[in-house]
Amino acid sequence: MDPALVLDIVGSDEPEAAPSRCFTLVIPDPVPILRRHGGRLGPRAILELVINRRRLRDAVLIIQGTDPRFQGQGILSLVIRDLNAGLAAGGYRRLRVTFIAEDNPASAAVFERSGGRVLHELTFLDRHLTAASTPVPLEEHGR
Repeated sequence: MDPALVLDIVGSDEPEAAPSRCFTLVIPDPVPILRRHGGRLGPRAILELVINRRRLRDAVLIIQGTDPRFQGQGILSLVIRDLNAGLAAGGYRRLRVTFIAEDNPASAAVFERSGGRVLHELTFLDRHLTAASTPVPLEEHGR
């Protein structure tokens, strides 16, 4: 974790234990290291992540949120501005943002206004399973 990429905003007149008005959790992207370990997060991969955490140049936004009472006030825009400054200061070259629901265009707009662009669409698939369901061999999916 990079502490500069974890932001938590509370009101200046609120106690320290008050709930967040807005927060983000961003981590250095572990995917390149996990790929080298076949996607397994075993002891060797963990050790490599710890040793190389400062060399990882891409970051991933895991979660961000704004208390509904404070939405629409520009707080997330300010948080993303601070986050972008932390990314630049840390030498990161790219921030990837996880899934943003279609019914949340305001969240997507914040990232687009700060220079982000849509990389791809996301499709969710559903398969109803019963006790009689036949497992699908992984080989059929190219794995």
